[in-house]
This record gives sequence, C-alpha cells and structure tokens, in this order.
Amino acid sequence: MLEYCLEDGEQLSVVSNEIKTVQSIKPKNKKTEAETVSFDNKNLDTEKVADAVKTDSPNHLNEKAENLKQKATQHWLKFLEYASITFALSHNYWQWLYFEKKRLTTIGDFLISGVFLFWLLLLFLGLIFSILSLQFSKNREFAIVALIVLAINLLLSIVPK
Repeated sequence: MLEYCLEDGEQLSVVSNEIKTVQSIKPKNKKTEAETVSFDNKNLDTEKVADAVKTDSPNHLNEKAENLKQKATQHWLKFLEYASITFALSHNYWQWLYFEKKRLTTIGDFLISGVFLFWLLLLFLGLIFSILSLQFSKNREFAIVALIVLAINLLLSIVPK
C-alpha cells in the first residue's frame, strides 16, 4: 500500500507480498528512531490506514493548526468590529438615559458616582476596541462610526446646555 516514506520519499521495505509490517527508514537529517507499524491483514482496511497515515503526518497537522489559527483570527477580528460599535452605541444610550438626567450637586460626588464611572468605562472600551479594529481589521467602517459616535457623545457631555 505504501511504497515510499512520507517524510523523505525513500522506498519502504515490505516483508512479503502481504503487508504485515512496514518499517519507515530513518530520515538522514533527523535523529529519530525508526518506527514499526504492524497491520493485521485479516482486518486491514486500506482506506482507514491511508487516512490514519495522512492525518498523522506532520504536514497535515500543521495545515490543521494553521486553519484553526486563521479561523480564530477571523472570529477575533469580527468580534473587534462589532464590539467597537456596540460599546459606542451603549455609551450613547447610557449618556442619553442616565448621564444627561443626573443632577449635578457637587463635581466630586458626580465624578465618583456609578453613573459617571460606567459612562467612562463605556467610553474607554469603545475607544480601545475602535482603535484595535482600525489597526487590525479589514472592515474599518464600524470602527470609524464608533469613533464618530464617541466623539459626538464626548462633545455633548462637555458643552453646557
């Protein structure tokens, strides 16, 4: 079934016409021991053996790892895109709902109030995710819109009525 080594391409030795033992030859550039794989001819399913050899090869494992890495990166970038606009709109809603209605007794009480601290947290999260999205993501529209929304919110909170 296998005539050549998957690592270095050298011809493998076969014990008889029936495959009982396949011994891979030690690669010349690696210092590893030769491995022996035994097959029982009575229950030998050549497709399963070929799949096992294929899926266990280092190149196949590297391809799988690379595919998983690319998928994780794509999901992370998609998360960055949506998180930036989500935090900006949450900031906008929080400012409209609570921040604008908060009565200013003293500036010190206001700056340590939960309403202001949550508003500040949403502002910073929106800025961080927008900047990361601008830097790493291909679709930058959400990040740009998020930064515009945050800038308008900041200006509206600073400008007196």
